[in-house]
Amino acid sequence: MGKYKKWSAEDIPFKIERSGTRSLTDQLTDGVRDAIASGQFKAGVVLPTIVEWANLLNVSIRVPEAAVAALVREGLITARKRVGCVVAPKRIETVWCGRVVAVVPDGDHVYYQNVLVGRLRARVAEAGYLFSQTTVIRNSEGEYDTRQLRHELAARPDFVLLVENRPDLERLLSESGVAFGVFGNRECTLPGCVANFHHGSEAAVALLAEHCRRVGVKRALQVTKSTGGTFDALAALQAAGVEVETFTTPVFHKFGRAEGTTRGALAAFRSRFASLGSAWLPELVVFTGDYVASGALVAMQEAGVRIPDDVKVVSLANKGLGPVFPVPLTRIENDPMAHGDILAGAVCAFLRGKSIRRRSSGMGSRYIVGESFPA
Repeated sequence: MGKYKKWSAEDIPFKIERSGTRSLTDQLTDGVRDAIASGQFKAGVVLPTIVEWANLLNVSIRVPEAAVAALVREGLITARKRVGCVVAPKRIETVWCGRVVAVVPDGDHVYYQNVLVGRLRARVAEAGYLFSQTTVIRNSEGEYDTRQLRHELAARPDFVLLVENRPDLERLLSESGVAFGVFGNRECTLPGCVANFHHGSEAAVALLAEHCRRVGVKRALQVTKSTGGTFDALAALQAAGVEVETFTTPVFHKFGRAEGTTRGALAAFRSRFASLGSAWLPELVVFTGDYVASGALVAMQEAGVRIPDDVKVVSLANKGLGPVFPVPLTRIENDPMAHGDILAGAVCAFLRGKSIRRRSSGMGSRYIVGESFPA
């Protein structure tokens, strides 16, 4: 980059997501900070003006105003009259122990991912490591747009954590030569993958099946969105003597991953109630996703279905977030704060040169009995 370069959108090594839960100001501040730390914006480079930032990113001028003010306070850039904002020389006292990148596929607007990565960020930063987050989403052809991720990998981070299994992103990380780990329910065996952090629900599902066997449930319905559920209780329930029907609800992608799932489940259950009434419901309904449950439970209330009198319900849930319902739900629950702590501890241990188990556990779901399916 020349000192007085005319900037274009292609020169910006990060993206602003309007559908995300982080504010536009925070995203711009983090993006510039990470680009400076990785060397993509070098000392002495004249950055876009506030007006140019607003035009490049198509945001209100208040967004770059606030971001620039924050970066000036941090000493990362300096404001010069008639010149603009310039990347400041690196200060010796702000040396980090290393750099960690979290890769979040399909958007960072999901509660569990947001809380987990936020906790990971805080704990890793406390330990003295620079942390950045890269969100990778699919384009109109269904392929991941990996340009920002490739920028991050070119800066050679010390460790990359992929949040959720995604084979094509795992291959990209392996080919980059960086050390990486995968947080998901399937093991990655590619070169460069030093750890698989297993996020499983097997133990919780086994307790659900035992609960059904103990109280004598004979028929159940497992409800899953069209893109797959967080867990699958079909085999365990069948082994416990339960006859299981499956029901797949659509995802209205134009509304985004979360709202699209909720709207799809709401529409599917409304349609079935309109054509069949409520007699089709079995003794127990198991929702393999919290957003599926949110939509379906609204439709069930609209249809006058009483829970747990008419039907028992089990749902996926995240600690600290619903699905919200008048009675406490029996649930297979994840704790993103606790999981973020475990991940941070393992990542920091690896960066300090300690051995790390290739397959780490301890981050499974819990089965919690509530009033929607009492013991």
